[in-house]
Amino acid sequence: MRYCAFFRKGVRMKGGFFMVFALWVFTAKSQSTNLKYLGIEKGLSNNSVRAIYQDHNGFLWFGTYDGLNRYDGYEFTVFRNKLDDSTSLPYNYINTITEDKQQNLWVGTGQGIGIYNSLSAKWQAAYFFRYGRTVKEKLSDNINQIETDAAGNVLIGTANNGLLIRPNGKDAAVQVPFNRNGQDVTAYHVQAMKMDRKERVWLLVEEVGLCVYDEQTRKVRVVNAAQRSIQCLQVVNDQLWLGTKNGLFVYDIASNKTSRLQTKKGTKLASLNITSLYLDKQQKMWIGTEGDGVLIVNTVTGDLASIQPGSEGTNMTSGSVNVIFEDRETRKWIGTLKGGINIIDPEETKFQTIAHGQRNPNSLVNDFVYSFYEDRDRNLWIGTDGGGFSIWNRKKNKFTNYWHDEKLPQSLSNNAVTGILQDHLNNTWIATFGGGINKFNQTTGQFEHYPCINDRTGEVDKIVMVLYEDREKQLWAGTFSNGKLYRFNRAGNRFEVFDQNLANLLTIAEDRNGELWLGNTSQLIRLDKQQKRHQVFAFNKPVRAIHEDKIGNFWVGTEGGGLILFDRKEGKIKRRFSVENGLCNNSILKILEDDNGQLWLSTFNGLSKFNPGENTFKNYYQS
Repeated sequence: MRYCAFFRKGVRMKGGFFMVFALWVFTAKSQSTNLKYLGIEKGLSNNSVRAIYQDHNGFLWFGTYDGLNRYDGYEFTVFRNKLDDSTSLPYNYINTITEDKQQNLWVGTGQGIGIYNSLSAKWQAAYFFRYGRTVKEKLSDNINQIETDAAGNVLIGTANNGLLIRPNGKDAAVQVPFNRNGQDVTAYHVQAMKMDRKERVWLLVEEVGLCVYDEQTRKVRVVNAAQRSIQCLQVVNDQLWLGTKNGLFVYDIASNKTSRLQTKKGTKLASLNITSLYLDKQQKMWIGTEGDGVLIVNTVTGDLASIQPGSEGTNMTSGSVNVIFEDRETRKWIGTLKGGINIIDPEETKFQTIAHGQRNPNSLVNDFVYSFYEDRDRNLWIGTDGGGFSIWNRKKNKFTNYWHDEKLPQSLSNNAVTGILQDHLNNTWIATFGGGINKFNQTTGQFEHYPCINDRTGEVDKIVMVLYEDREKQLWAGTFSNGKLYRFNRAGNRFEVFDQNLANLLTIAEDRNGELWLGNTSQLIRLDKQQKRHQVFAFNKPVRAIHEDKIGNFWVGTEGGGLILFDRKEGKIKRRFSVENGLCNNSILKILEDDNGQLWLSTFNGLSKFNPGENTFKNYYQS
């Protein structure tokens, strides 16, 4: 399956509606952060997590003290060593994970490397040539880190055999000697390594210090021995950040000098045992510690924030952090010692429920919400099924409610409100299921009723599903139950049938060329308003939503047929997205585009946010 959402977030489709707010930002030294938790109760093989990686398919891989885990957003698949099976994972203690240029997964363990081919679902061992030898050996060393360079070479940091490099396309790695005091040494411990933007390979050699791989001599040499017990490193521009048991240091490549990190508040972090470093896409350094949680340093401003277990507003499960990783959607995954996985989502949202209060007149009129409209004053108009509609003044948090009253002929014609629209003259139109169309006078609180009368048959189309005003200021109404397409005649102050052949309309939209597009119970329809001609495209599913995005892609939401990318020029479906691709449900009721070009899709089973650039979904479900 394709990369899907990693969280099932609280969204209810009934019982009120929901407003979305950002969860947290870097603002204070001690940060209130609500973390998600994944652990052995959810299927993780072990609660001590040492390695995290996201593969080309979007799966998250977690290496633990006891097994490798693949996570698809819903459940874990666990890989462990099988006795006497050479095609299984070589060892259950996992230190590092990465992918090569051929999209094979490399897993460094306490006893060698397992290379996993996702197509064959088989593991194979890694081999290497000792320095100066011509016979390859199976690698069974403790593997601390694996990296790949731009050329596709795989670099392997080991505990006993130093640095190994497997050239792209070769079946075995070669051992790289460490030139120490003029002598070539092969038995040395590579604790960690990282490549800078010039593709230089920096290594932390235990009890030696900071080293670099010299491509000309093809040997490792020491460059700075000021810190000899470095546990982790990260590259920040032309500096290396070094995590030690005695705090955080910064190495300046140009001057070859090391100094303690100074934050904006002057904190030296001298007493902290730094276990992991991760630089995110916003140039914030995430610092994992032993026992003190996570620190976040803005590498540009020097601002410092922290996430600590036991602090107010934080539910972190362990203060000892082994690894931190940022996925493609900028979620942070924190692998801990005995505390499983803690997850921070920068787009994590709280859904505030706005519901009807039985004894509260200043509340939503009804909990079955059918339609929305935001007016020019940013008030939200909320149509319901059976209760009428509410106008919510969000600045004052005041609800004004309107409903049908049989004793008042100038009240709302029907309590099932399917659509709300303000036209260019600031008239407010209300569509209903069973009561036709209303024009609302907000000053008097009265409604003028507009029936949709078919002049050919004399029938009244009372079920109005959609209202739409086009760029030419023409007001359209789509009706159901064999109802037709109507256009408002302003001179005659009535709605008139525009096309007797168009029926059962569910949605109306206009593209950037000024063409109207309609959706009914089985078709997508292109309408030529001037010639009164239409072109029909058979979908065999109800078309519930139509949207042209900012870059001109034309999207169609269907009931039961998923999300469709439609080619208007060819008149064909270009691509279809369904639950198999990560969509939360195949029935799409509405499409909205945000400022970042993401499409938000409401469905019968939750809410999907779709990234058209990456073809990925993030889903929000009922909690």
